[in-house]
Amino acid sequence: MAYIGRGIEWGEFVKQSLTPDNSTTAFTMTHAASANSILVVYGNIIQEPGVGYTCAGSTITFTGTPVTGTSLYIIYMGRELTSINATTPAQVNTLIAGAGHTTSAQVSTIAQDEAAALAIALG
Repeated sequence: MAYIGRGIEWGEFVKQSLTPDNSTTAFTMTHAASANSILVVYGNIIQEPGVGYTCAGSTITFTGTPVTGTSLYIIYMGRELTSINATTPAQVNTLIAGAGHTTSAQVSTIAQDEAAALAIALG
């Protein structure tokens, strides 16, 4: 089945191993990610986002202290859609100028003219 929507940011699932030391609960991730866009495995058990750990920027914080010698790693699955930045007015104006128009009002006028022409043609 085809995928509809924006593609993931990374082309592969990147793995980062962490080293527990019996005292650290906050670790630095190599990529900024949300809790729902990563897979965390501690002692061969998948951890639940928001329960076993939380994320803020590029920091992951565990609710308990990971034990030395226990396997701990993160797999970056891609960015979730809520991390997409909204289009700014400056970006819209750049697109309008790139289409050969000077203002957004000019684009609206053209759209109205095209709609009127279509209505006339269809009778």
